Amino acid sequence: MGLVYKDSFRNIFGGGNRSKNCPELFKTLPNNSIPNGSNLVETLPDSIKKINTLELQAENISKKFEIGNQNIGINDVMLEMQKASIALNFGIQVTNKLIGAYQEIMNMNV
Repeated sequence: MGLVYKDSFRNIFGGGNRSKNCPELFKTLPNNSIPNGSNLVETLPDSIKKINTLELQAENISKKFEIGNQNIGINDVMLEMQKASIALNFGIQVTNKLIGAYQEIMNMNV
């Protein structure tokens, strides 16, 4: 059972076929954006920062649209909000998987 989690982490955080495990938003990441051998302690905070950046971008473009900026359309606002939503949901799913894996490890008999 431990190998299942190890393979899942490898697919999500580096190496493997990420397109099976990640939403469309993350398919566009270059192959070298998550280096092989990177550890979870380094990758997780960076991912949280990226999610936060997407949320802030969506908020900023929404405010600009509300003010009446002529260069921003409703489609731009909706696209940025959807990107932020997908990233946040993916982050929540990863967090839930990590918590589940931790709980399973803690319940193992030694």
